[in-house]
Amino acid sequence: MAKRARKMDVWSTGTGKLKYVDVRAGPAEQGASARTGHWLPALLRRRLVKALIVANLVALMLLSLRETGWLQSLELSAYDTLVTFFAGSQQSDRVVLVVTTEADINRFGYPIRDKDLAAVLARVFAGGPNAVGVDLYRDLPMPPGNEELQAIQRAHDNLYWVFKLPDAGNIGIPPPPVLRDTGREVLADHVTDAGGVMRRALLLAADERTDRNWRTMGVSLAERYTGHRLRPMDNDLALGQGRIPLVDQPYGPY
Repeated sequence: MAKRARKMDVWSTGTGKLKYVDVRAGPAEQGASARTGHWLPALLRRRLVKALIVANLVALMLLSLRETGWLQSLELSAYDTLVTFFAGSQQSDRVVLVVTTEADINRFGYPIRDKDLAAVLARVFAGGPNAVGVDLYRDLPMPPGNEELQAIQRAHDNLYWVFKLPDAGNIGIPPPPVLRDTGREVLADHVTDAGGVMRRALLLAADERTDRNWRTMGVSLAERYTGHRLRPMDNDLALGQGRIPLVDQPYGPY
């Protein structure tokens, strides 16, 4: 039968004598254990250094590829996928779109007559909207019904209508005569990326002939809805408490 001591093992032998065995590690065993204890952290340190070097090299390579534009198409594709995925969950019932379909064109013709357009707008204003924007050029009358359309344009100061500024490639399209110089004529220009994809929208556009900055449809409707004017703030734009960062060359996926 064996009895345990604190640092010694005591064993009973067949002769009736007790044999003491020191269970503490000897110098050789202690040295080996110490060397193993130092060896493991050293190995971990070497592996950690290698991992950090590889990670930094990969990050540097990716940054270099991004600066040269090699990753732009991949990043834009990922951005488009995310926008499409979340678009349905971000729709607001405060915004209503009234569009012209192929069936409408077949029924009413194109361009839509002033009479039919006035009837649509009268129905829209019957719902008490905060603001209405018409993305349809109407610099010339499309009879019949021009008087009815002009009456609606005069009656509602929350009605905004698009026009197009002239540039080197075209002479432009003026707003409806009733809305000229009212501050309710707006732009609907956009920026088209390669592949015909629209990812960016203009907020303001300068008329080089008059040095006037014109607002776009989205800005005018947002200002009307929020009661705030778009204003510069530092290097960005602000609408109320919200800040709108300007899109420069390295912005987002570009």
